Amino acid sequence: MFVHLDLGWMRHPFPLSSFKIASADQIDTIRGLGLRQVRWVPEKSELDEAPAAVAAPVAAVESPQDSLARQRRELLAAQRATTAQLSASAARPRRPCARWAAMRWNARSRPMATPKP
Repeated sequence: MFVHLDLGWMRHPFPLSSFKIASADQIDTIRGLGLRQVRWVPEKSELDEAPAAVAAPVAAVESPQDSLARQRRELLAAQRATTAQLSASAARPRRPCARWAAMRWNARSRPMATPKP
């Protein structure tokens, strides 16, 4: 089977982007690249025999970019949860402190208007 990989030549281990598949190892390597599709060139292919490796079901392989994107989403979700926790706990003690500061300010600036406890 003759295929064409839609990748730059530095992004795959094959000498050319268009080549004839000669072994099951090459099929495994192509699957490991994480491509969603591979172009098949029927004019250059010889399909007299169907290799067993081609008939095997393709397992879902996550590309490196998808893996990094998934990890980034998980880290951002964890960071947002931590930030929400910290901001919720930091907001609680500020209210009594703000009231106490306001009472001290009123006591200094308007001593007669300060309510007696």
